[in-house]
Amino acid sequence: MEQRLETIRSHVQKLVAVLNSDELVILNRNHVTLQTSDQEVSEYLQIPEKKTAAEKIQESMPIYLHDLNRRNPTSLILPFETPGENWDEKLAYSCQAILALDARKKSNAQTLEAYYRIGKKGKTVWKISKRVYQLFTIRGEGYLYLVEHINITILEKMYDEDFSDQLLEEAQALRREEVNLVLTDSRELILSREE
Repeated sequence: MEQRLETIRSHVQKLVAVLNSDELVILNRNHVTLQTSDQEVSEYLQIPEKKTAAEKIQESMPIYLHDLNRRNPTSLILPFETPGENWDEKLAYSCQAILALDARKKSNAQTLEAYYRIGKKGKTVWKISKRVYQLFTIRGEGYLYLVEHINITILEKMYDEDFSDQLLEEAQALRREEVNLVLTDSRELILSREE
């Protein structure tokens, strides 16, 4: 409480510095009144709500859902098999790969792929790598290179429900749609050969 009072005192001191000696300011949560000896002016204040990163991400969910629907996935940059004899060596390699990516030069896809590699080993080292792995296992590894808006920060700060109930659901729906198209094309091809 004392720290809160100190913060308020700091702001009030700045306000007092701009007041004339005959002026009085009355404040409450959403209303301010300025009084002088011969006049009074009141105004309601609109205080903007502060949103958490997860709330901002939730509002932008349509962008991330659209991101999963990009076409023509590309092949991976890192080797498919992570070098190392055991989990510790593979994890060390993956972590070094992440650290070796120059922050100014690395692409979003390279960062996502590095976290995917860590999550792929079956351990939940970081929430991010687990989510990257889950998402791109469902959607397809090639989509690591197609998404533009989904990044590690978004995946880390996103609400669990938004991740599982929206992003993963959309990835599954898109994957099912692609599989159904392939099956339909295959059936048509088989039927055309039988005729």
